[in-house]
Amino acid sequence: RVGLQRVLMQSDTIYALSSGSITVTGVAVVRISGPLADLCLSSLLLSPIESQVKEYFPEPRKALLKNLYCPNLGDKIDRGLVLWFPAPRSFTGEDVIELHIHGSRAVIISVFAALEHIDRLLQL
Repeated sequence: RVGLQRVLMQSDTIYALSSGSITVTGVAVVRISGPLADLCLSSLLLSPIESQVKEYFPEPRKALLKNLYCPNLGDKIDRGLVLWFPAPRSFTGEDVIELHIHGSRAVIISVFAALEHIDRLLQL
């Protein structure tokens, strides 16, 4: 069973499925909130063939359709909408990333596994 919330490196950066429980839905929304949210998104956007993430990072409060990749293997996880709400102009007052992804259990679990991998890398 995949937990719906994790803490990254004791930095108060959290991520959670904000669209409800893990069930088959059309769209799932994953929110990442805290000081390492932008690092998490950069890690998910970096494909094996792209070396520069900066130009692919979304503008604040504008949706961008992007591929998301597993930072461990480089495999494509999904293609979805990515939104960035920089602090302090977000609903939490912190940097917030929203990932609007396909709602299948496999995609949701893969995104959470990728975020857990980022967490492990940060603890090294």
